[in-house]
Amino acid sequence: MALNKLNILHLASYFSGISKVYENLFDATDKLGHNQYIYVPYRILKKEKEISFLNPNSKIILRPIYNQFSRFAYFYKINKAYKDIIKQLPITGIDVIHAHTWFTDGGLAYELYIKNNIPYVVTIRSTDLSMFVKYFYHTHNYAKNILLNAKEIIFLSEAYKNKVLQLPFIKKYAHDIGSKSLVIPNGIDPFWIENIQKRKEHLSKKIQLIYIGSFIKRKNLIRLIEACDILKKKNYDLQLNLVGGSPRYSNKLKVLIEEKEYINFMGKISDKDKLIEVVRKCDIFVMPSYGETFGLVYIEALSQGIPVLYSKNDGIDGLYREKHIGEAANPFEIEDIAQKLALMIDNYKEYNFKSEAIVNNHDWNLVVKKLIEVYK
Repeated sequence: MALNKLNILHLASYFSGISKVYENLFDATDKLGHNQYIYVPYRILKKEKEISFLNPNSKIILRPIYNQFSRFAYFYKINKAYKDIIKQLPITGIDVIHAHTWFTDGGLAYELYIKNNIPYVVTIRSTDLSMFVKYFYHTHNYAKNILLNAKEIIFLSEAYKNKVLQLPFIKKYAHDIGSKSLVIPNGIDPFWIENIQKRKEHLSKKIQLIYIGSFIKRKNLIRLIEACDILKKKNYDLQLNLVGGSPRYSNKLKVLIEEKEYINFMGKISDKDKLIEVVRKCDIFVMPSYGETFGLVYIEALSQGIPVLYSKNDGIDGLYREKHIGEAANPFEIEDIAQKLALMIDNYKEYNFKSEAIVNNHDWNLVVKKLIEVYK
């Protein structure tokens, strides 16, 4: 390792998704001069992505090695990726591996460790729990070994750390795994940091709620709307602004959006300047979703000075002091969502967080410096 510059191998199967998390992470790491090799095995490339690295040694290695069978044959998938990656890279020159998911990337990192003695760290995300833990029972023992042999384990929130340590096949090893586990939250896009806004002091005359994201089931929009119905019946004068959407979502949700006069469906807003303008006009960000690894959009809303309604034991829960940034609701209980939302409206001034302090924890430049310390 020359001049303290690391040769980092990122295993990032989900790099081609819509999230900009990976680009921001790799870009901030690039600014520190480290060599990065980003290995992306895939079946279908969801989105073409490029990074203009300052370091000429860094590169993205896109490999279309998976097929339909790979989705279900876990060990076949890991073995196929291992055989491919050793042909693509001089593995012996790698100082550390960062597996960006527990099962898919972590399995490959584990094999590289066993056969080449390269240390690895692993980040655990929602897909690990919602799919692999839930349905791939035959991989659980192997998954346990991935964590036991990792140099460090990174969680994006306390909520997910607690969930993993309580899993039946992990519980027995919770002390060993917990002792090398760290919570390092994601950063947010620099745009939000550059346009930070102080805490909003007063509610609008008509209370403005805002949701930003896709309309998939786990985002819990139907329960959110039903909770708003309860408040409307209690004479809360509110408007629910829905930003985003999905190619397909349930007929029930479509009907609710169309029939509720207090819902303002705004569609997708790709222009960041327009989006930030919309957020600043609102009073509370609402997303009582479930199966959320982190939820960058909560932090983006906080950067604009508005408190957030989030989910208990999920996403950002535990990251900040309770009742400091908003309220945590049970995402499966409509009454609790309504109650927590009413509490936020009735006690709006009590959520006295400082936007600057929140944002400082989610600056990618600082996040990456923490990661580099973990890699060393």
